[in-house]
Amino acid sequence: MPASAMTHNAKHPEQRLALYYAVLFATIGSVGPFFALWLNHKGIDAAMIGVIAAAPSVAMVMTTMHIGAWADRLADWRTAVLLSNWSIFLINCLLLVSNNAWFILVIWTLGGVLMMAKIPIMDAASLSLTNRRGTDYARVRVFGSVGFVLAVVTAGALFDRMGIQAFIWVLLVGCVARILASHALPQLRISDPVAETPTDSTTNDAGNSLFQPAILLTIAGSALINASHAFFYTFGMLQWSANGLSEFMSSLLWGSGVVAEIVLMWLFASVSKRVSARACLIIAGGAGILRWSITAQQPDLAWLFFSQLLHAATFGLLFLATANFISRRVSDSNAARGQAFSATLTTSCMAIATLLSGLFYESWGVAVYRAMAVLCLVGVLLVAASYRAGFVDRDPVGW
Repeated sequence: MPASAMTHNAKHPEQRLALYYAVLFATIGSVGPFFALWLNHKGIDAAMIGVIAAAPSVAMVMTTMHIGAWADRLADWRTAVLLSNWSIFLINCLLLVSNNAWFILVIWTLGGVLMMAKIPIMDAASLSLTNRRGTDYARVRVFGSVGFVLAVVTAGALFDRMGIQAFIWVLLVGCVARILASHALPQLRISDPVAETPTDSTTNDAGNSLFQPAILLTIAGSALINASHAFFYTFGMLQWSANGLSEFMSSLLWGSGVVAEIVLMWLFASVSKRVSARACLIIAGGAGILRWSITAQQPDLAWLFFSQLLHAATFGLLFLATANFISRRVSDSNAARGQAFSATLTTSCMAIATLLSGLFYESWGVAVYRAMAVLCLVGVLLVAASYRAGFVDRDPVGW
């Protein structure tokens, strides 16, 4: 690589990370909320939709720790991101071949596993880079939410105009955009992953630092609160459509929650100085109980918008608190594995909740949201129990 290119690549790495996050989550926002609508358009029933939506999460449980370990052995995490994006594009091209439900299940699972595995690698790399440079990870990651909300509203308008049959082409265009953005990423690692040795007992390897009862209870509680989004993520748009909302209005409704999430992420640095990570998780769980209890009542549009604003806590606050909680306890040599461990547990819970949502949607309908509120309650109780497990925080104030 020419010297000028290397210098350019070294400048403003946070901006390059922010660009990648924006593109990454824009590609998710342009298809994720509409996936069940597309499957329903293909004549696939709710139970099978639940299976297809959950399958990548089930497969991820068995693969992500191994992919994270592989990424940690690379000289630069950027290589793993590049390879996964190219692979996802090639895999998704196969969706042009057949509309058979079982074929879609296989292809969506293969691509979904790589997508899900890539996100904790990116989070580990970004946390490492911003911690090294003394910058704010939350203000980098927030651009992912900006990309998501812009994409979900744009896609909603597009599908309103062209029909949900345009789904595959939106998916593939997103894959290409993600490849281009990944090639613009900065160097994500400057140390030798083999030679690096943790020096602080509070930031030991994943095996020593994560498998403590209090930390496991905290991560498990976070995973359950996150899993409470399963019914909304899979059937939320389908339910709104059944209630007469257009794809565009539904996308505005969905996007309003992400706007609230963006505000929270932008202010997170000041919040984290005053509120501990575990307290943030308890707040997120309480917000989830309120959010899903409201949506279970099939409220009018105004109350739906209010419940969507709680997404700032149920996802934004939950995600940042969990990611920072882990990053302060795991060294760079195991960073991807540490985040992958949390992602694996989180995705396991999400997979089970998604499968159950698919099984009960036709008989329970919107009442499944009540079960999601129960998940939040159990998650809050697990985090609260971590305070009695003998763990003492040694991190700076707020963590």
